[in-house]
Amino acid sequence: MACRDNFTWTSMIIGLATNGHEREALDMFFEMLRASETPDDVTYIVLSACTHMGMIYEGKRFFASMNSPHGSQPNVVHYGCMVDLLGRAGRLEEAYEVIKNMPVKPISIVWGALLGACRIHKDVQMAEIATQQLLQLEPGNGAVYVLSCNIYAACKKWENLRETRRIMTDCGIKKTPGCSLIEMHGIVHEFVAGDQSHPQCKSIYSKLAELIEELKFAAMFLILQTFLLT
Repeated sequence: MACRDNFTWTSMIIGLATNGHEREALDMFFEMLRASETPDDVTYIVLSACTHMGMIYEGKRFFASMNSPHGSQPNVVHYGCMVDLLGRAGRLEEAYEVIKNMPVKPISIVWGALLGACRIHKDVQMAEIATQQLLQLEPGNGAVYVLSCNIYAACKKWENLRETRRIMTDCGIKKTPGCSLIEMHGIVHEFVAGDQSHPQCKSIYSKLAELIEELKFAAMFLILQTFLLT
């Protein structure tokens, strides 16, 4: 392209970062800086690329550069990216410090990133802090309670798990059922956990039962084959 402006650079970076080409997105970002272009807020979606690749040093450097002469002030989304980056790497205390030093009030996606990292690294204490903050923002969010329960279960904190479930019951909070979407022949089909309202429900469950039986048979055959060979 003969003429590249901020829009074209940003479009390329976002396209690469959101389609699994994180390394190319980072290379494009560096090339943009060498071309003396000024990154805007959207360009720093490159932070998400650093998150997916676990590139802590690069992510922190990009984040710090937003306060440099060629940068722009980070917004709450950028802070969320940093919390996610540090949290996934197990630096939960550092991620928490980022939240505490935010110039604006953290929103749910920021605390949610921290809570998700607590699940990965089984940090109950930090999870309780994030859960408390999330429930202040979204008191009826069942997903927060469910994630909290999963963390307690993973850490064998059974009493905490029972108490959280009791609170959910007392407050009438239910987990939002998960759903899957699949497109076939131009028609989008939605499947919700526990739901049987699909017009072809009977044939679907019949085929599912058939597949389960085939899987069981395959597993038994593999076990028998392994036993005979030993």
